[in-house]
Amino acid sequence: LPMIEEFYQLGCLTQLRFTHHTLSGSWEQLTQNDADIILGAINEPPTSTEFSYRMLGMLENVFVVSPAHPLAKIDESLDPTMIGTHRAIVIGDTAKFSTGQTTNYLQEQERMVVYDFNHKLLALISGLGCGFMPRHIVEPYLKSGVLIAKQTTSSRQKDLAYLGWCNTSEGIASRWWREKILNSELIQHMYSYD
Repeated sequence: LPMIEEFYQLGCLTQLRFTHHTLSGSWEQLTQNDADIILGAINEPPTSTEFSYRMLGMLENVFVVSPAHPLAKIDESLDPTMIGTHRAIVIGDTAKFSTGQTTNYLQEQERMVVYDFNHKLLALISGLGCGFMPRHIVEPYLKSGVLIAKQTTSSRQKDLAYLGWCNTSEGIASRWWREKILNSELIQHMYSYD
């Protein structure tokens, strides 16, 4: 929000439109010309000269459960067999044209699908299931004890996150946003390099 306020102070005539997409849906927004810039996209970027990207860093994933969840009482690292018997709360892929992607749940596992981290967080806190969340989102809930982090023996604990943009939208506003995002301390904190 501070970046948006700063942008409006410039007096640019560019109209801002923010949407939320997940997994392959993020890259699809760019490749289908529905977005000029995407922020925080994971998985592999498109391989076309029409688009550019910069790696923002690593997004650390933490397996979490509510204190009332049965997995909270297990002291050892959770293996796939233990996790697989409990409902996973997962982020659905918003892709419409490309093959949807999935991440960090077991094929055999019952799933509840949501399309943003706020709803996933609420479901996890409510004890409706278990799942992975970005550390920067759940850290306050871990500190307060509302959620518990559990070690797992098998998981994708880090995701590469990218900023992507369309090379044909090289206006002043587009460059301004890219530079602001790439130099933002908040963004650098969210995607720490390991």
